[in-house]
Amino acid sequence: MVFLRRLRFSVVAAVALSFADTAVAIDPSGAAAAYPYARVPRVHYRPVLDEYRASPNPTPPADWRELNDLAETIGGPRGQLRSIGEPIRKREKR
Repeated sequence: MVFLRRLRFSVVAAVALSFADTAVAIDPSGAAAAYPYARVPRVHYRPVLDEYRASPNPTPPADWRELNDLAETIGGPRGQLRSIGEPIRKREKR
């Protein structure tokens, strides 16, 4: 009984402490949130792909049959997860 009481108290305390910092939100500018003319910092939008540059040497697409055969020789999708010294286990064909 004492164990359950302590367990319940610790769970309630953990939940209360996890929400403690989210319950009190202080506005650093000091302006009320409902005030429509409050000065707020300007939001700057920068697209994620703004600095993207295509590769200067694109790889030409390969034949999908050759890629499937290569994947089969290394043991399928899980073949890449094996360690170096581990032998390749091939799946039995149905």
